[in-house]
Amino acid sequence: MALAPTVKGHGDIKQSSKELAAFVDKVLAATGTCQVDLVGHSQGGTLARWYLKADGGANPTDPRRTRSRRSSSSARPTKAPP
Repeated sequence: MALAPTVKGHGDIKQSSKELAAFVDKVLAATGTCQVDLVGHSQGGTLARWYLKADGGANPTDPRRTRSRRSSSSARPTKAPP
């Protein structure tokens, strides 16, 4: 099964994070799994971090319900939103 990503990540991090959240939900529903791996480059790393922090990607009270098994990024801007 192929799922074409709909997240472009070219614009506002907060809006792109909502797009990422919707795409992750689509992947989870289509595959029947409960977690995904996130890999981002440059702004994609910042996007993944924002999704985990602010848009439901991570569940600090119950880590078993975290939607991302792991996140990896390269060349992430250092002066970006936390």
